[in-house]
Amino acid sequence: MTDFYQIVDIVTKASVVPGICLNLLLIFLVRKFSRLEIGTFRYLLIVFASYDIFLIILHFVFDPKYFVLPGIFCAVLDFPYGSTWLTLIHCVCFMLSYAILITHILYRYWVIHKPYKIELFSSPRFVMKLVAPVIVISALLTVLCHSVISPECSPVLLRTRGEFIRKFGRDLKDGWVIAEYWTRDGYNLIAVSAALAVDIIGIAIVTVVISLAALTYRHISAAFSLSTHTRTVQMQLLKAVCVQTFIPLVCVAIPYFCNTTLPIFGCPLPLFTETSGIAMSLFPSWDPLAVIMLMRPYRVGLRTMIMRYKENPVGPISTDVTESKF
Repeated sequence: MTDFYQIVDIVTKASVVPGICLNLLLIFLVRKFSRLEIGTFRYLLIVFASYDIFLIILHFVFDPKYFVLPGIFCAVLDFPYGSTWLTLIHCVCFMLSYAILITHILYRYWVIHKPYKIELFSSPRFVMKLVAPVIVISALLTVLCHSVISPECSPVLLRTRGEFIRKFGRDLKDGWVIAEYWTRDGYNLIAVSAALAVDIIGIAIVTVVISLAALTYRHISAAFSLSTHTRTVQMQLLKAVCVQTFIPLVCVAIPYFCNTTLPIFGCPLPLFTETSGIAMSLFPSWDPLAVIMLMRPYRVGLRTMIMRYKENPVGPISTDVTESKF
């Protein structure tokens, strides 16, 4: 393995422990320092933090590698029991983060515009209505992508395996996902259509999230019946959700779009692709950090815990916090 790829590998794996610790810290702070104004939104924060921990472990265990060439996108898991299905499932799992974000932003929108619907989040039937389409779409995407990838006997596979050996000093025989957009006869329309279909779904999800965020902001600004304190609380919560949307957009959605779409037009970014795993491994760590820094109850709660530990480093740490207003 060359020094460059060794550094990329070390940086990617070094984010595992801090990422898990930060998400566990957020879960602890949410359970101990959430105020009444946050309501059941605290449970959505716990769900998101728990899923971030799952992504961190999944990314560490599977250790994906990506390659691009003009007209070709390749992904493989540096994992002893890799398969094409596992590689595709790994990619889909990162896309599911936006499904959780839609639930976050929908909750915030209803709190302001349709508060009578908030109780639906306590209904198992409503939760299943939210989860079922996500499962169906994810399964369809996985099957669609599996149906268009190049076969194991493809000359492109031999070429990419040789590139992997050159860069990492070892061979991987299984788990290769190769989208070959160009053939000798021109564009592979099936592979191109599959890639664009995934892009359209991703753009639609981001559009829904941004639209709901804009509508929520407008209703908070126009709701003159809200007290100054309540308006401030809702704006802080909306800001936290927007940051949680921006982080995976930059770390996952944009790299994914560049890696899978630019090769269609013959303009891949090899260096960007081969280092995009760093961003994917870091985003589950930045999410909890952003929430803690943006939401005053958790920020103050953490500062209070640190101050009390400094005052009494060997004694128990009390979690009673009186100064936890937004």
